[in-house]
Amino acid sequence: MSKKFLLVLIFLFISTLAMAATTYTMKKGDNLSTVAQKYGVSVSDIIKANNIKNPNKVNVGTKLVIPPKTKKYTVQKGDTLTGIAKKFGTTVAALKSANNIKDTDKLYIGKVLVVPGGTTVAQASKPAAQPAPSKTTTQAQKPVAKPATTAPKTAAKPAAPATPVNEKAPYFWPVEGTREPLSGKLKGTMISANKDAVVHSVSTGKVIYEGQYRGMGRVIYVESANGYIYIYGGNEDTMVKTGDMVKPGTELGIPLENMETGKSVVYFLVYKDGNPVDERKAPRT
Repeated sequence: MSKKFLLVLIFLFISTLAMAATTYTMKKGDNLSTVAQKYGVSVSDIIKANNIKNPNKVNVGTKLVIPPKTKKYTVQKGDTLTGIAKKFGTTVAALKSANNIKDTDKLYIGKVLVVPGGTTVAQASKPAAQPAPSKTTTQAQKPVAKPATTAPKTAAKPAAPATPVNEKAPYFWPVEGTREPLSGKLKGTMISANKDAVVHSVSTGKVIYEGQYRGMGRVIYVESANGYIYIYGGNEDTMVKTGDMVKPGTELGIPLENMETGKSVVYFLVYKDGNPVDERKAPRT
């Protein structure tokens, strides 16, 4: 599979999920300050979310992605990124991305963190006089490949599977839960899983991509020997890295949990030769 095609799939996957984000279309008389005030976010966050080059030249009709409201939190004794994420109803991945935290960084008492999104307001304490480190246990954030701007080929009919599959197989689906089809450009399944669910590989293959996109969790691509690409999205943490070999049942990741519903959403898609494949018919060998 070409690198260009891989980037296209990543871009389309991210674009489809991003449709659920809050957007605003610039009107006559608007500027970034008025829009930021309207939604209770900062101008800098809007600029960053939309990759705006000149904040003074945002034309009428421009559709802006409105980032979630952010909060500030001062790290206290005993805090970990996991604990802070649960306290605010956000994710470890989102905290690391918003604060540019690497796996080698230490979390010090008194450090002020930007908390993106979230539903719970935690009480911050005053910084301690002598900061002490607190280890984090999450996986290092990996760079995200630059998205391509062209779309893959489309086919009238999905590619035929190489071998028959059985939906009763132990790892026919990457996770158990209520399933519904994805809408938009991508063809696949969205699975609403229970708390503490683990995403499993449904096939044998090689991990050709594992990476994060802000607000979308981590995405894993597994390519089989016969050219099928299995895509697993919506992960908070992953248990594999690019280059790893997996088989049916291999644990791939922990999906993001919605702190309000206690549910997790997993995205499962299959491609071959640039075309979407009915994931129910893709080989599980």
